[in-house]
Amino acid sequence: MFESLLQLKEIRERFDYWVRDSHCLNPVNKSVFYFFRSTEKLPRNRLINWLIQFYNLLMAKFSLYFTNVLANFCSVDDLKIIHTIDNGYNFISNATQIVKKTDAVCLAIVMDRENCNENFYGFGYNRLKDRFTPGPPTEPRKGLAALCPVVFRLPSPAEGHKSAQSHNDVFEKYQPHIYAFIQSNLRYPAKNKYIYDAERDHCMFGDIVEAKLYIVVVYAGRVCEKDATMLTFIQQMTTSLRGSRLFLSLKNAAK
Repeated sequence: MFESLLQLKEIRERFDYWVRDSHCLNPVNKSVFYFFRSTEKLPRNRLINWLIQFYNLLMAKFSLYFTNVLANFCSVDDLKIIHTIDNGYNFISNATQIVKKTDAVCLAIVMDRENCNENFYGFGYNRLKDRFTPGPPTEPRKGLAALCPVVFRLPSPAEGHKSAQSHNDVFEKYQPHIYAFIQSNLRYPAKNKYIYDAERDHCMFGDIVEAKLYIVVVYAGRVCEKDATMLTFIQQMTTSLRGSRLFLSLKNAAK
């Protein structure tokens, strides 16, 4: 986790050094957050501008995917600062707003690890046997914690450490049903991305984000399968996280 952030920082510093002396720069106001945003000049070259946008997307995804991991080590105020590493994509704030607006009981981005053979110790930093760190080594996770680990969830421990346990309980209550939804529907593009469980009286919307990551939103009770607000949110969220528009702009520029 931390190593990934340092690598992104190094890439950005090298990139800034590469374009610093370029003669094709447009002056802009310098950002206070030098690490996360562009420096005082932006290049006119469209490819360089695209690379800057791609970097900003990676940082925004880092902020989303690791916010729950960092919640175990940071204060609430620190997490609020981390959430500013969004570079205009607003992944976290959009997810928070949709949960509040629609009264969804749970929103989660989870990983499908059914076909993964290696042990899983959890996202973030872990004490392993081959590392010189104090304390007992972390034990591999078992069951659903290994098959369907959560990357990001709402309600989130970022909202306050005292309520973190109750927030965990909300996700864990629905985790088996989320994984069953992935197994039965979301793995297959032709199948419905909505399901209603009449026996348990809850419904779920979902879609694949990228690779083995899925986003699922859970409601208590039944919500219309064609609910425009939720369908639009999931489409915009997945499209942005995949970088679909960004890569399309690169393709169109090459024509």
